[in-house]
Amino acid sequence: MLTDIINPLDEKGDSYIKDTYHFKELLAQVDIEKDDIIGSLDVVGMFPNIPVKKTLEVVNEELRNDKSLRLRTEWKPQDISRLLEASIETCFKTMDGKIYFQRDGLPIGKSISKPMAGIYMHWFEKKYVFNEESTFKKNIVFWKRQLDDIFFIWRGTKHDLELFVWTLNGIEHKVQFTLEVEKDNYLPFLDVGIMKAEGKLLTKVYRKPTHTQQYINWVSNHPKNMLLGVLKGLVHRAHVLCDRKEDLLEELSLLKDVFICNGYPETLVLKTLNESWPKETLKAVLKGVKQEVEVENSTGYFEVLHAPYVKGFSEGLQRKLHRLQVGLVPKTGETQPAADIGCSIPLKESLKQADLYSKLDKSHRSTISRYYI
Repeated sequence: MLTDIINPLDEKGDSYIKDTYHFKELLAQVDIEKDDIIGSLDVVGMFPNIPVKKTLEVVNEELRNDKSLRLRTEWKPQDISRLLEASIETCFKTMDGKIYFQRDGLPIGKSISKPMAGIYMHWFEKKYVFNEESTFKKNIVFWKRQLDDIFFIWRGTKHDLELFVWTLNGIEHKVQFTLEVEKDNYLPFLDVGIMKAEGKLLTKVYRKPTHTQQYINWVSNHPKNMLLGVLKGLVHRAHVLCDRKEDLLEELSLLKDVFICNGYPETLVLKTLNESWPKETLKAVLKGVKQEVEVENSTGYFEVLHAPYVKGFSEGLQRKLHRLQVGLVPKTGETQPAADIGCSIPLKESLKQADLYSKLDKSHRSTISRYYI
């Protein structure tokens, strides 16, 4: 609840990056000069080193200035601030029974920490990076951040860049930055490899040297459409991130070998790769074009049922339920809580209540009785 309330405050920041695809779109709009330096900064141990007191002050100020806050909640800014302060209090209990209290910094693992850290960093950047009175403001051509990773384009000398980073590290002793600059006109950032070429920034897929190339195996007990979705997602990423054809072909060839080694049928892998070309080309052509598609007799799912996945059976049941406008989402467990399906009864009774059980064939009804009750 609190995370949903303050997320928009983080997302409206000038340096905010939603994801890799958003970052790619931003890079496509940038023109660079020959002597510009591309680099990245990393906020060292960001969450535990964010000053809580100042963060709460900044968040409270942003809440007071947020005109859309009343559309998300009826709570007042001061009430939200008090709840935020309580929610980030963290205690740790050790094996010997001792209890430790985290005196400062945001707790790692709590969803509220991400937007709070982002809001503080936006304030930090606005005051010390984007400030018109800053000596180094004129040198910053481009500056975007995702959590603790910052990508920038610097127009100036490397000495001035190092002086700028040294200045930032002297502002808040807990908030420290490490610098990495391009090597041979190339810099990795997130999962993107960025290259300088003729006044533009070209990209391709980047993997860390420690990447194991292991993905969920084809024989794993998961729905096949989900397994296939892993491959399709990585193929889509390759088409979006690779600007040069040779990089795209190399990435697709790697994906082919990797997924075959992970047990995926070779014919299915090749079919997916071959079908990706017209699909991704169409996506690229229609990107940014507002389309009005009229779908007849499409009213969405009548109900979505959560049930344990049973290999070889759930796929057929899913197809049967789809014809009845019912979705089936795999979930571990023998019965589902009320929050998931609207009533605290097993799948068979859920289907009966929706007048769907009798519409399934005999084999599916008997299997439901065997697996789901």
